[in-house]
Amino acid sequence: MNPWKTIVALLLAVVGAVLLGRYALLGAQQVADAQRPTVFEGARLIVGNATAPIERSAFVIQGRRITAVGPAGEISIPANAAHVDLTGKTVMPAIVDTHSHLGYFDEVADKEMVDEFSRTRILDHLDRFAYSGHALTYSLGSDMPNFIDARYSDNPKTFVDLREESDQDSFTGARYFTVGRGLAWPGTGNPRSSTFYPIVSPWLAQNAVRELASQKVPLVKLWVEDRWGFKDPNSKEPAYFRPDAYQAAIVEAHRLGLKTIAHTKALGDWKGLIRAGVDATTHTVEDVAVDAEPSAHQRASRLSEYFRADIGAAGRKRAARRRTAA
Repeated sequence: MNPWKTIVALLLAVVGAVLLGRYALLGAQQVADAQRPTVFEGARLIVGNATAPIERSAFVIQGRRITAVGPAGEISIPANAAHVDLTGKTVMPAIVDTHSHLGYFDEVADKEMVDEFSRTRILDHLDRFAYSGHALTYSLGSDMPNFIDARYSDNPKTFVDLREESDQDSFTGARYFTVGRGLAWPGTGNPRSSTFYPIVSPWLAQNAVRELASQKVPLVKLWVEDRWGFKDPNSKEPAYFRPDAYQAAIVEAHRLGLKTIAHTKALGDWKGLIRAGVDATTHTVEDVAVDAEPSAHQRASRLSEYFRADIGAAGRKRAARRRTAA
C-alpha cells in the first residue's frame, strides 16, 4: 500500500485535512451527497511521516475514508468525483490535543467562568478546537458527569452522550474525549472546577473508580499535590491525596481494565505513584532535579509504554517562582 495513503488515512480528521488560513473553504465546497467522492487538488501536503511535503498534492475522500493520496496527476480519480482546488493552501494531519479542561473559559470575555460551566460553552470550545485544526481533544478530569452519564442528566429520557454525539458527521466541533471526573483530596483538584470526586479514604477511591468504569472512560485521573499549600482550617490532617488512597484507586482501575493518569509535580509524588503502578503523568517535576529512579522504573516496567518524563523550561521557571515565594 502507498505509505502516503496509510499515514494520512490514520491521521487526517473526518474530511481528511486541516486547511490552514481558510477554515470555511471545505464547508462551502462540500458535496451534498457524502458518498460521492471528492478530490482535493493543488495543496502543499504535509504528510506527517517525516518525509518531505508533497508540493502539489491530490487526495480523494469518499464518505469518511481517504481512498487515495499522492502527487497531483499520479493518483486514480473517480470519474464522478467533485473537484476542490486548494492551490496556495497547506494541508496537514489534524492535531490531537491530549490535555484540556473544557468549559471554564469565556473566550469572548477573556476570563475564566468557574460557575458557568455549561453544555453551550463545551460545544463552543469544541468548535474552537476544530477551527484551529484539532480532530479531537481529551478533557482530563474536570467535566460534569451529565455529559456522559444519563443518571446525572436533568432528563434521562432525552439524554445523548456527548462522546457519541461528537462522533456524528453532522457535529461541527472536534471529537470529545473525556476521563470524566478526576479524583482528588478535597481542595486540591483543578481550581477551575468542583466536579472532582473528594477522596479521603481508599474506600472512596475504589467506589469512584467503579462509577467511572460504568461510564466507560478510558483513564482515571488522579490529582496528587497540595495545590500551593492548601490547608483545611478545620482539620489537622494534611490536605493531600494519601498514598493508600491513590494506590487503592490504581489497583481498582487496573482490576477493571482502566489505565490511570496522575497530575503531579513533585518528584517524591512521582516516585510514589510509579511504585503504585500509575500508567502516566501529565506535568513536569517542579520542585527538585529528577534523579535516576523514575527512568529506572520506566525501563524496568510496563510504564515504558505510557510514562513520560517531560522536564521543560516552563516547569523549571514555575519551580523557581515557588521556591522564591516560599
